[in-house]
Amino acid sequence: TGEKLFISPMIDLYDRFPVSLEISDKNDALLADQTLENAHNAYPEATPLVHSDRGFAYTRQVYKFKLDEYGMSQSMSRVSKCIDNGVCEGFQGQFKDMLFILYPNITSKEEMRQAIKGTLDYYINHYPQKRLNGKTCGQVRKESLEQNEFTQYPIIPARRYVRYWNEIESKKKHQKEIIIEEIKNNPNQIGMGC
Repeated sequence: TGEKLFISPMIDLYDRFPVSLEISDKNDALLADQTLENAHNAYPEATPLVHSDRGFAYTRQVYKFKLDEYGMSQSMSRVSKCIDNGVCEGFQGQFKDMLFILYPNITSKEEMRQAIKGTLDYYINHYPQKRLNGKTCGQVRKESLEQNEFTQYPIIPARRYVRYWNEIESKKKHQKEIIIEEIKNNPNQIGMGC
């Protein structure tokens, strides 16, 4: 229909469980607030570090006050570094792929809302994750809460992220080498400016 719906997930990094996923016609502050509110209501005793991008919805004083009220800390991505928010970005891409495979013939907003809810159920209860040793995030969450202990599920390094950080380190090293070479070649021209 050409209409849009926006999803706003809050993902637990331990098991990739969506502790909250809200749907709205608008990508606005209300959507971010509702996501936070529902995450808090689902786990009122939790005091996590909440990571987000630097969008307006997350930098507002009202949002910061809510985080403080709930005993949560805030972390944000660096400017123009969407890789910092990789887990949530990855989840959303994966979620969209699943949705359009599971529900290829959506013809209305209401069908899309139902498809989002169905896809969320599939992701939580039926989608085995390699990182979780073939378990679903719902299984891992249930086991952890029932046993009150947490099994370690090591994060598998993503090659593209490793490559990205290696390139940054290589550039830093190269820049440092250039500066050292300039100092060696022109020791009398190095000075302090004001």
